Amino acid sequence: MEEKEILAAIGTVLEQLGFKSLFVVGIDVKGSEGGMGSLKVFLDGEEGVSIDQCASVSRKLSPWLEERDLFKGRYRLEVSSPGADQPLVDKRQYPKHSGRKLSLMLSEGKELKGVLVEVLEDGIVLNSQGQKRELRFDEIEKAKVLISF
Repeated sequence: MEEKEILAAIGTVLEQLGFKSLFVVGIDVKGSEGGMGSLKVFLDGEEGVSIDQCASVSRKLSPWLEERDLFKGRYRLEVSSPGADQPLVDKRQYPKHSGRKLSLMLSEGKELKGVLVEVLEDGIVLNSQGQKRELRFDEIEKAKVLISF
């Protein structure tokens, strides 16, 4: 089964549950050659994602997987948020991190750290070393939120 088909199914489940602000930021499928298969689904939302929302998606997605016999036997399904240490992979993740410090790897190979000041339609404004710098999303290779305690 292709990832595209799984992503489409997850999209349908989110729509059926009325979770319009949630979106998929990643999936990890591991086969089940004689062992136990697994599907990990990582969701995020404009205002985060709750444990209850993850549980609802899991309950709704599980019968779909069983119906299609994706893993030919036993499997494990995990639905969760991506976690604080995971990179931002969708531009819809940026607004909720406004005011937080980011570490960016730019497509030109340069690393840049700064505070996310603003999210634009096609990029962000980062305050780095007292200077505001506008960056397009296509210039950002990888972005991570820096957690400070």
